[in-house]
Amino acid sequence: MKENKRNILVVMISMIAAMLLFMSCKEDGDYMTCTYPTYNSTIGSFEKESDEVYYIDSDKGNKFYVANYDDMLDKGYKPGQRVYAEFNTPVGERPYVGQITVLRTYPVSVKEVSALDENMGDDPITVVNLWNSKNFLNVQYMFASSSTYVHSLDLVSVPSPKKSKPGYQYLELRHSLNGDTPVTNIVGIISFDISCYLSDSNLKGFIIKVNDRLAGDTFVRYDIDK
Repeated sequence: MKENKRNILVVMISMIAAMLLFMSCKEDGDYMTCTYPTYNSTIGSFEKESDEVYYIDSDKGNKFYVANYDDMLDKGYKPGQRVYAEFNTPVGERPYVGQITVLRTYPVSVKEVSALDENMGDDPITVVNLWNSKNFLNVQYMFASSSTYVHSLDLVSVPSPKKSKPGYQYLELRHSLNGDTPVTNIVGIISFDISCYLSDSNLKGFIIKVNDRLAGDTFVRYDIDK
């Protein structure tokens, strides 16, 4: 289910065990380079095959039949909804078709990359994880919230990039508090449709400016997984 509105409200979820997914970053010249932990997870579309058979159609071409699909239905997941799921079931040969027992799930909003708008905020945020799959750049993020106001998150192109590197597209991750007061850490995942950039055979990756909660303006260099 794709949302096309630029100011779509970001789905916010409580921080439960997500700290285990924190990436490790270090400075590499003018940029930050990041490495990520290994864990069993998938991101894709939650689908219905029959009244008693549900599966996750992953971006990587795997088909994960969910043994405990009732848990997902009880949480309000609907067929066609994008989801990030963690599980401990061993995965064999790819593409994999088999059953998994889901441990945790996170709803994933989908947005287009948009042009910069003067009404967009640039409030502090932490990028927890960053990866691409299918036509999406997926961002796991953390910010502080009182849970009174709904925040918004945008990946935007700007007319005057602050960094440039051959083969890399410059974008900015813009977080808007929308009047909220930072209180409690919230973790969420959002997918941005980057298909408009993937058609460029010379594309190596992205340079993404983030207003980091601790370091201020930070430039993350991300090499796309082809």
